[in-house]
Amino acid sequence: MSKLLSLAVLLFTLSLEQVYSAGYAIKEQGASGQGNSFAGATAAAEDLSTIFFNPAGLTKFKGTQAQLVLNYISPNAKLTDAQATGAFGNTGGSIDGDVADNALTAAAYMMWDYKDNIKIGFGINSPWGLRTEYGQDSVARYEALESEVKTINFSPVVAWKINNQFSVGFGGQIQYLEAVLSQAADCAPFVFSAPYSNDCIVNNEGDAIDAGLLFGAIYEPYEGTRWGFNYRSQIRHELKGDNYSINPDPSLEAFFPTANNRVKADITTPETVNLGVSYDIGKFTLLADAQWTRWSRLENLELKFEKIVGLSNVSTNEYNWEDAWFGAIGATYRHDDEWTFRTGLAYDESPIPDEYRTPRVPDADRTWVSFGVKYEPEDSGFGFDLGYSHVFMDDSTVNLGRDNPLDTDLTARYENSVDIVSLQAIYKF
Repeated sequence: MSKLLSLAVLLFTLSLEQVYSAGYAIKEQGASGQGNSFAGATAAAEDLSTIFFNPAGLTKFKGTQAQLVLNYISPNAKLTDAQATGAFGNTGGSIDGDVADNALTAAAYMMWDYKDNIKIGFGINSPWGLRTEYGQDSVARYEALESEVKTINFSPVVAWKINNQFSVGFGGQIQYLEAVLSQAADCAPFVFSAPYSNDCIVNNEGDAIDAGLLFGAIYEPYEGTRWGFNYRSQIRHELKGDNYSINPDPSLEAFFPTANNRVKADITTPETVNLGVSYDIGKFTLLADAQWTRWSRLENLELKFEKIVGLSNVSTNEYNWEDAWFGAIGATYRHDDEWTFRTGLAYDESPIPDEYRTPRVPDADRTWVSFGVKYEPEDSGFGFDLGYSHVFMDDSTVNLGRDNPLDTDLTARYENSVDIVSLQAIYKF
């Protein structure tokens, strides 16, 4: 058990450097759910990933179990056309192509019987994350270079089967969040060179550890029909870190200090509410799920500097994201005791209004198509799941105007899609 946990922590450390996802949510928490586009994940409790989707589902299992999940995420956010202009004309710059990096993410879950009707579980995963990156000569460099959010979430949970119809589960979230934001600034006027020919690179990075709650319930009015409800609370992070710049000329130090400047920012991850249903018909199980995410918590991001940078010690970025819905339907076919097959379809609404979309997150509405298979050799104690999703995404555009004469206008177009492969192994002790 300790070796599994150590492996999961190692995979997080090595792999979560490069994550890109819708909004900045990561739904890839279990391969069985992946195969169904996460339809019914709140109610079905197919495996220990229910610790994430609805901890009440643990009452469905017996004994000691452990599960390890690996996801390979291959996003495409291809910048196909872009132009930026400032007070002195066209800024120039290259068109980057794909700005989203491939990623390997992991999750691990464990459970124990405390009593026949009380189960204890523990999960480690990454519910939020993104990464986009532009070259230092990019046409979008004055809006974004590197944008990264990564999290590690520890979730201890308890599930209680009240009777044959009702189960509840509750627990906590202990979450580490790290963020990095960088962009270029035109420093040419300060060294009397041609406009847009002498850039400073401004970096902001910080991290925090904070906590939240989660609660789930399952109602089974009769055998084979399950309704699930799950709530994950928001977590308010107070990030603290460093602000520094890479300057082409020492005389710029007075305007853009390179060292000993601290920065603070508040980021609140949104709460989510899920409702799901699972309905058995012979060898088939029909599934549906809906999720509401309160993305409107991201109105703006204020970076508060210890020392004045330029003319102020506060930099405000407007986002004005909106609450969004995810809906999925799917089906599972149990061929025999060893083989299970899955499919699913989902629609995932982007929280980003067109007028506030930025190069940091060139997100758009998405449609998921998924397939999966499970193999559980009889009497082996092992089970293996493979899930695949292709996510069709709308093309997205960025249209940013100037708030002041020193800013730049940016228009850009992206072609988007994502491919996801999930693999998991379960061992029953």
